[in-house]
Amino acid sequence: MTGNYNYGDNGGYREWMYKRFDEVTGNLSAEYVAGVEEFMTFANSQPIVQSNRGKFHCPCSVCKNEKHMVSGRRVSSHLFSQGFMPDYYVWHRHGEELNMDIGTSHTDRTYQSENHEEVGYVVEDPYVDMVNDAFRYNVGFDDNYDQDGSYQNVEEPLSLAARLMHNKAEYNMSEKLVDSVCQMFTDFLPEGNQATGSHYQTEKLIRNLGLPYHTIDVCMNNCMLFWKETEKEDQCRFCGAQRWKPKDDRRRTKVPYSRMWYLPIGDRLKRMYQSHKTEAAMRWHSEHQSKEGEMNHPSDAAEWRYFQEQNPEFVEEPRNVYLGLCTDGFNPFGMSRNHSLWPVILTPYNLPPGMCMNTEYLFLTILNSGPNHPRGSLDVFLQPLIEELKELWSTGVDAFDVSLNQNFNLKAVLMWTISDFPAYSMLSGWTTHGKLSCPICMESTKSFYLPNGRKTCWFDCHRRFLPHGHSLRKNKKDFLKGRDASKEYPPESLTGEQVYYERLDGVNPPKTKDVGGNDMENGKFLGMKSHDCHVFMERLLPFIFAELLDWNVHLALSGIGAFFRDLCSRTLQKSRVQILKQNIILILCNLEKIFPPSFFDVMEHLPIHLPYEAELGGPVQYRWMYPFERFFKKLKGKAKNKRYAAGSIVESYINDEIAYFSEHYFAEHIQTKSRLTRFDEGEVPVYHVPGVPNIFTQVGRPSGEMREVTYWNDTSPFPTWVQEIVHGPLNKVKSWPMYFIRGYLFHTQNHGAGRKTCNYGVSVKGENYADASDSADFHGNLIDIIELQYEGMVNLRITFFKCNWYDPVIGRGTRRSQSGVVDVLSTRKYNKYEPFVLASQADQVCYIPYPYTKKPKSIWLNVLKVNPRGNISGEYETNDDPTLLQTENDDGVLLTTIEDIVLDNRVEDFDPIILDYDVGDAEPEDEFQCNLSSSDDDETWSEERY
Repeated sequence: MTGNYNYGDNGGYREWMYKRFDEVTGNLSAEYVAGVEEFMTFANSQPIVQSNRGKFHCPCSVCKNEKHMVSGRRVSSHLFSQGFMPDYYVWHRHGEELNMDIGTSHTDRTYQSENHEEVGYVVEDPYVDMVNDAFRYNVGFDDNYDQDGSYQNVEEPLSLAARLMHNKAEYNMSEKLVDSVCQMFTDFLPEGNQATGSHYQTEKLIRNLGLPYHTIDVCMNNCMLFWKETEKEDQCRFCGAQRWKPKDDRRRTKVPYSRMWYLPIGDRLKRMYQSHKTEAAMRWHSEHQSKEGEMNHPSDAAEWRYFQEQNPEFVEEPRNVYLGLCTDGFNPFGMSRNHSLWPVILTPYNLPPGMCMNTEYLFLTILNSGPNHPRGSLDVFLQPLIEELKELWSTGVDAFDVSLNQNFNLKAVLMWTISDFPAYSMLSGWTTHGKLSCPICMESTKSFYLPNGRKTCWFDCHRRFLPHGHSLRKNKKDFLKGRDASKEYPPESLTGEQVYYERLDGVNPPKTKDVGGNDMENGKFLGMKSHDCHVFMERLLPFIFAELLDWNVHLALSGIGAFFRDLCSRTLQKSRVQILKQNIILILCNLEKIFPPSFFDVMEHLPIHLPYEAELGGPVQYRWMYPFERFFKKLKGKAKNKRYAAGSIVESYINDEIAYFSEHYFAEHIQTKSRLTRFDEGEVPVYHVPGVPNIFTQVGRPSGEMREVTYWNDTSPFPTWVQEIVHGPLNKVKSWPMYFIRGYLFHTQNHGAGRKTCNYGVSVKGENYADASDSADFHGNLIDIIELQYEGMVNLRITFFKCNWYDPVIGRGTRRSQSGVVDVLSTRKYNKYEPFVLASQADQVCYIPYPYTKKPKSIWLNVLKVNPRGNISGEYETNDDPTLLQTENDDGVLLTTIEDIVLDNRVEDFDPIILDYDVGDAEPEDEFQCNLSSSDDDETWSEERY
């Protein structure tokens, strides 16, 4: 072995093996290419290789001589694309002797030295950074603050404790389980190790990284707090109830009857700027750019912009915080006994869409001890928070920005509150029962009491929102008998100042002790919450009753379902919100023609105001209860101590805060729920040569058992467009049953058969999709997932989906209603189209058959668009910040545009099996056009229905 490339210019033995690229051009160096050729010549000359038909072990950085023997062509391709495995200077697996003379320069290579200090290498300790960031506000906010190295010895015990507590927070481990794990570490690690031996020791080690909280005693009837000037009093000023439980032989200290926990929000907001991991994201709201006319975040909405116009001094500091408040009650013990806890949550809206509303940024600030319901005394518990929010608004607090290494004055503003309708009454003081329960209409309501039962009814309260001159305003037959709404006007929208001066100023509300405090009669709250029916209403209601109810009834119900589907899109277009404001009026009027007056309570009336709220506040995902409900469920699982449920929840929450904070400093290879989930899509393929087409750099991750399949041969050649790429790929391809890409999890049809989830539906957008051409959308089923590989030094790879397509021709194999519902004919397949598409082009859909009472001859399947996980619209202003995943049409549903549609008369008694499709009293230009899905002809499509 005396080739020209064994020794470099400096005498280093085979230096070319680890100098793959030319530093000037960035391409493969000529020395490396010649060296690989020399290696291949040497390997092929060995007798063992010749006896194995030219196959041998691959020494690339991936195979590392450990996998099966492969052909010399495959080895050459791997070496050009992956490089050699580390320290393989002696080719001992390919015939060289281990004791051969390789010179002294090989053994003295500096990068093999274990003494990093000799070459000036500084070992970074992320846990030192964590401690410094956590305690930075305790060093006096000195601009000249310098690390003194006092935490240099904390890495080993603190890193293990942080990892352990993070697992406890993520998987809700009990203290006994943590004790068992700690004991296992102590037993198996060498003697003298620094691992903690119990949960108590682990919690004690990292507890100083936590943020403060306070306990405040409360009157047992929730009349007042023993706080500030009343801190030393022993009984309630209003009801005279005693503060302390009576002492006995077991109890030597004073124990209050009731207390609350308060976690200051200012300390938690300051920590957001003390960590390098979150400080940049807190300025996103002022640095991002949105497309004109779109709302992807509350900072794009009218209310946010109006506030900034009215408070320019607050806007001058982009690090000031915009907050939202949410509260609701839950029972930590289920239905076993009565116990009501009411946490108050604050969340910052400065964060980008990918971080905003995440669990780690929902800050618990207040928790009562229960078990009594606070009822009208919720404002008593809010006193400490209100005082701190006033301070944050007026004077602010001192904070430290770690990125700029400077102090600044941090201020905050509460933008809005989030709650369900009963809690809205407790927060605002506006009653949510009776005729005045609508907080928008207020005294301008048209609601009335039904004569029998005295139920409040909002029937025929919506025609006044129609444009003047609309035909429904003069309709005296289908609404309240003889009522003409031609001269009725909608209520005026009030500004914040008008609400205060006209409605609230001068109001003297009753004191808590006068409204009954916590007197609860033996009653229970029954029924499901609204989010249990959200998916049914948004996805199934637009089509599910097409074959079961009268057609006019189905159209009225599908209209309300389509309205919520469009309103809940992740990206709202301002022009579409204006259309929704018009649609909901007609939808409610059509419902009034179908259902009896007793159906219309306040919940059927409130949707008429939702588009206006979306116009003010932006996408509804940032203002609805779902993330908070999930957070409350997590808090409910923290109630380990049944006697002191609230206290155990707060203690566990403090540990969770430490765990989320410490997660930022974990090494990159450590997998956590927020870093790597089962929907991880992998990384962008990297090719070390310029000019690689974009189709070879798509992000995606295969899953399941890999198979090598021969797809093409002499009798079944490559498609022409595939052959045009270089000289074509290998005949054998890799195939998987699952694939993760763009927030979707795809299954092949065989793999998904028999499962409850339908993950094999595929939809591809055609060239005319931007023009809303129906014929440009192709729907089908995923048959196979294959990866093509092109041989050569670049090692190009690309993933395809093989699909069976339904007929995309409108009127033959596909139909679309005016409300945006798309159906495909299950028996109409179309083999004319190319079966292969790029994995990056495919969107996911699922197919749902229509329910029916009599099996039709033509089985139509409804196409439901699947929302991708984690894909949220939004852009960053600069390329330095991470770019969020986005799609052009994020929600993937067409907007429902309802013109002046009039339905027929209200149906009182009907047989749902006998379907009547006649819209007799509708004007020609206002009719729904419909099509019978159970047509006698499988191949024709009638326009009478769609």
